[in-house]
Amino acid sequence: MFGYVIADRQQMSDKEKGEYRSYYCGLCKEIQRIAGLRGSAVLSYDCTFLYLLHSGLYEPENTVSMEKCSVHPFRKHRILRNQIADYAASMNILLGYYNLLDDYRDLHDLKKKALADYLGRYMDDIRARYPRQCEAVEKNIELITQAEIRHEENIDIAAGKTGQMLAEIFAMREDEWQNILRNMGFYLGKFVYVLDAYLDIEKDEKTGNYNPLIQKKKSDPKGFCDYIEMSLTSMMSETARSFEKLPIVEDAPILRNILYSGVWTSFRAHRYRYRKKLEEKKREEGFGSVQGARRTV
Repeated sequence: MFGYVIADRQQMSDKEKGEYRSYYCGLCKEIQRIAGLRGSAVLSYDCTFLYLLHSGLYEPENTVSMEKCSVHPFRKHRILRNQIADYAASMNILLGYYNLLDDYRDLHDLKKKALADYLGRYMDDIRARYPRQCEAVEKNIELITQAEIRHEENIDIAAGKTGQMLAEIFAMREDEWQNILRNMGFYLGKFVYVLDAYLDIEKDEKTGNYNPLIQKKKSDPKGFCDYIEMSLTSMMSETARSFEKLPIVEDAPILRNILYSGVWTSFRAHRYRYRKKLEEKKREEGFGSVQGARRTV
């Protein structure tokens, strides 16, 4: 995922912040167990959400400890781990690996390539333990790449492939909850892809990189933000509707904070900047018209 499935910390209590961080730190420790200290470079809040979600649903027995780490070497902090930690960490490494390769392809960043090569050492083991999820990720990333190569203008094509990829990741087990979790992952995946394209649009306009939203923005710059907000709202509504069908009690307020507020943080900030630029451009054009009229007179 892309780093948008985060909590809105301003809306959380101190207790909720502490619990959220204990999952985050527990995920970090589990990634290190699988792929070493260097592997924790791909640690994401997106997979922290995955960890929280499945822990709340399946209610495994938690192990809590107080530990120091390389980031906090002088102060112990709370670490929460359970049986879900291995799955969340493995999916974090899997997604991080392909995200690094994608960044290398787009940016030619050799540091990203070096880290991807390092994580590649652990991919065979992850494929052996989670073949269905790995196959879904690899297959859909290839289809997304093909859509980008042919400059597919229908954003729903690539967004749908991201959705299919996350659908299989969210369905950790093939059990009574798998269809609800797949639906939740599908719409969250689409949301993340569209949001990422929206946030990258100005950069992609300058670099010439593929972005299926560029033509939509050119055709309707004033209504562009409203169009994106309506699309994202529809996708997140489906995500939240699936979530509310799950019998989750433990840490449900944190999960709701993420789904109903946190995921919108980046969009709101970018929308504010975009509309401000439109207003400034409108004022400049108006000022230019007045100056032109004065010269004519």
